[in-house]
Amino acid sequence: MTLPVLYALADPGLEPYIRAIQPETPAAEVNDVLERIRSGDALERSEQMRRQYLRSAMQAVEPLRSHPAYGQLEVLHRYFGGKTA
Repeated sequence: MTLPVLYALADPGLEPYIRAIQPETPAAEVNDVLERIRSGDALERSEQMRRQYLRSAMQAVEPLRSHPAYGQLEVLHRYFGGKTA
């Protein structure tokens, strides 16, 4: 399960639709639920959480700036989060 789905499960309007999905659920029904998730705030909330964790991670490794591996940490930061932190 992904963070957007976890956030969407907290929405009483979406929760029953998400929980109703089973392996045999038709693709059209699954796509409808996915569209409902996309139209809510779950994706934006997940993006905010991602940015928050990236900022926290970079603050945590800041004392390692002089370490030879710090450059690789910056590469990982850019890969997972762009240059937004």
